[in-house]
Amino acid sequence: MRLTLSLIFSLAFVNLLAQTSKISGQVLDAKTLRPLPFANVFINNTTIGTATDENGFFKLNNVPIGRNEVIFSFVGYQSHQVKVDLTDQQQLEITARLVADEKMLDNVQVEGKRDKVWEAQLKKFTRVFLGTGKDVAQCKIVNPWVLEFTEDRKVLFANATEDLIIQNETLGYKIFYALKKFMANGGEYAILGTVRFEEMKTPDAAVGEKWRHNRLNAYRGSQRHLLKSILNHTVRAEGFLLYNDKSGFENSPRSSVFFRELGYSIEGFDSTQIQILPDDATQGSKIVLKKRIEVHYTRGSSRIRSYDDVSDPVSWLDLKNGSIVVNASGAVLDPENIVASGYMSSLRVAELLPNDYDPGQIIETAPLQRVVSAGQEQLLSLYEKVYVHTDKQYYYPGERIWFKAYMNYYYQSARDSLSTTLYAELIGPGKKIIIEKILALDSGFASNDFILPDSIGEGTYYLRAYTQLQRNFGDENLFVKQLPVLKLTSKPVYINLKEDEHSPGLTVTADKMAYTKREKVTLTIELKDQDDNPMIGNFSVSVTDAAQVMKIPESGSIVEKFPIKKEEIGQADKIKYLAEYGVSMSGQFQNNKGKGEKTLLNIVQFEPYQLAFVDTDEHGYFQYWGLQFYDERSFSFNSTKGKERGKQYGQVKLLKRDPPPVIIKDSELKIQTINAQSVQRTFSEYEKPIDSKMLEAVEVKSTKIDEDFVKNVSTINRPYGAGDYIFDESRIKTQFPNLLYTLQALNISGLVVNPNEETIYFARSAKPKLYKTESPFDDQIAKTYTPMVTLDGVPLVGSAGEALSIIDPNTVASIEVTKKPSSIRGSLAPYGVIAVFTKSSLASARKDQASLTVVKVQGYSIPNKFAAPDYQNQKIDKTAVDFRSTLYWNPSIKSAASTGTTQFSFYTSDLIGSYRVVVEGVTGNGEAVRSVGFLEVRE
Repeated sequence: MRLTLSLIFSLAFVNLLAQTSKISGQVLDAKTLRPLPFANVFINNTTIGTATDENGFFKLNNVPIGRNEVIFSFVGYQSHQVKVDLTDQQQLEITARLVADEKMLDNVQVEGKRDKVWEAQLKKFTRVFLGTGKDVAQCKIVNPWVLEFTEDRKVLFANATEDLIIQNETLGYKIFYALKKFMANGGEYAILGTVRFEEMKTPDAAVGEKWRHNRLNAYRGSQRHLLKSILNHTVRAEGFLLYNDKSGFENSPRSSVFFRELGYSIEGFDSTQIQILPDDATQGSKIVLKKRIEVHYTRGSSRIRSYDDVSDPVSWLDLKNGSIVVNASGAVLDPENIVASGYMSSLRVAELLPNDYDPGQIIETAPLQRVVSAGQEQLLSLYEKVYVHTDKQYYYPGERIWFKAYMNYYYQSARDSLSTTLYAELIGPGKKIIIEKILALDSGFASNDFILPDSIGEGTYYLRAYTQLQRNFGDENLFVKQLPVLKLTSKPVYINLKEDEHSPGLTVTADKMAYTKREKVTLTIELKDQDDNPMIGNFSVSVTDAAQVMKIPESGSIVEKFPIKKEEIGQADKIKYLAEYGVSMSGQFQNNKGKGEKTLLNIVQFEPYQLAFVDTDEHGYFQYWGLQFYDERSFSFNSTKGKERGKQYGQVKLLKRDPPPVIIKDSELKIQTINAQSVQRTFSEYEKPIDSKMLEAVEVKSTKIDEDFVKNVSTINRPYGAGDYIFDESRIKTQFPNLLYTLQALNISGLVVNPNEETIYFARSAKPKLYKTESPFDDQIAKTYTPMVTLDGVPLVGSAGEALSIIDPNTVASIEVTKKPSSIRGSLAPYGVIAVFTKSSLASARKDQASLTVVKVQGYSIPNKFAAPDYQNQKIDKTAVDFRSTLYWNPSIKSAASTGTTQFSFYTSDLIGSYRVVVEGVTGNGEAVRSVGFLEVRE
């Protein structure tokens, strides 16, 4: 079954890339309504185009889904542009009416030569328009005489009476560019227009191969390549390194030596922190970047160097509104919001590629997607390894196990390309999984804890941690750490083992030689490289009472277990288990006869309310992945065939995740103990919550819809009263992608709608507005005045914009808008209600079929924070005894890039003696480091 689901995943990915739609229609003269034969119809910035037939009809096949711009042009007429948002397999019809351009018809002149001033202006225009790339000499404007120039105070403006025709012999494209705007002033320029590409034909196979090679080279290192790698989480793997200005150095002058500036004015930027949000309006993605980033493409070279010591192409990207919207291929859908400088700004029309250009494997979702059967070296690029640091080497019943996971990679550049989901399990002596948690990996790190129940028996337990991707290299190679659990009265026999340990370059120093009871301790970590330069490091720190947590033999530290050794990697012939980029669930849809069936499932997630669709295969199996949520969430599943039949149809059964078999390779550690005749742990409120209890292994549970809930939904009618505006099905335009666009088109008085930002609210004025003006109070206004959205009487969780952006207009029977405050749900609707009623309401569907189920799915485990007393706080109870065995645990300590240092503090307990301080971590270069030292606590 695991292999089957993996294949389903892969096929789903291929199908996603292949999703297309069709556009057809007719082009007419706007005045006479006569058809215009042989007019050009094309998708802007692509090779997708055609000409109308003798009756003005056209058809465009294989149009990519999402936001597209359809261009209609004809000689002597003003071109016409239509923006459309297409869904998979949609068939859209457009009738375009073109307006004759009388001015163009009256003043068309064809000139082969112009005066010397015009020729000088043409040279300047060509340099700015085509760019300054190495192959610009083989890119020519075939009809430059259609250009007209004006110059004002050294600012050059240009317009064209016809489409510019560019012959690009380097890339093998003939380009038709309808110039809308051109301005050049020194280093500043603005170019705006629509573009139609035609692939040039050649009988020479060598020339064709040269074009393919040059196109790939033009793509590599381009803005679109970078944005696509951000979408796919493959930034480093694709050869990009990102940096940003350090705080306070945003506008400071720079020296010409990059490595002198690194750590001083600029710092490395972790691409895994880039926020990527779905943009339902365009079916694309919104990339959020609040700061300007500096981009180095390490697999290219630039003739013009930005730094003396860096030959890589260097660019800077600045997003005007802190975000941009891109489609699945990385093409920017709102280019006015992105400002490029450096190398990427030099890439202009001579290096321009159509948006439908496919470079092949270089843009696949992740390295693992292309490796189905490949050489061992390619498979090694997918190898990742886990190491786990725990606060102690052994435990007693009732204790909490604190731990941090570190991910290592065969190629460090793959850190942002591979798994973001980690499984952590506590395994009992009988190889039974007792506790399981799903952890979210953040830049290759994750932390959490297990609470051992009071009733747990003594014996050797194991902590296992792994990703699904790791399993391709053998389940026997997963990380397993022995964690002995002793009787409360047992105590290890003292063994004289080596204690002090310090990796080169790592030092841990205390602010005092010795401490007293309940005194504050401040420790400083410093990390330097072999040349004594400061380094970035990521550490976990454990401080334990050496008398209560005695040294015992252990299975290996981070220095021994974290590094990847080629001989330890299991042989992988193909990829069976795929990397996970979120919480996954899989299941089977069964029809009313209990048999698997192909269908389209409507998936509803509650809290927050979200809608999604997924196709099952011919046996009803499906996989839904990439979910980002913590704790537990509820989902319901409904086949769309139910709506066709007017009632609920079939049911979904989720499959339990099949964990790998438990394989213990290392021999059991023998710990010699004595009966101390007394309990070895006295727990404080800091170490163990009073209400702590045993956690069961993760289990997917299904329950019938609560009958009271169904009853409540069905009885809710219109508690907010009659609507101020009521729109039935005939007024709801179904060609829009969601209800935000629908409401925008309805022009409701005082309702401000911005589908791009997913905001909607009532303005104070009665004049309808489509887009709100920019102001520092936009977020506050949108939040303060947002109305409540209800779906079939059920209030939806989340903002009104988010709720409306996920509702398909095709499913809506009516919309009722109430501007006045509503008493529905108390005070939750002080700024009105937008009530949406579906054609087949949720309430009636639930009443028609009792088999509809709500399924609870376990998401990422929320990490707990280590708690310890602060004896400087006057409000804490200082009369309670403090016999903590773990004095301090912190899994998220980082050293500063500029100094290589960081500090942390904690308080000693009521016990004197020695404290063991263990620091484990990874440097910015991916090397493991460790330090073990001691503190003295005296009377």
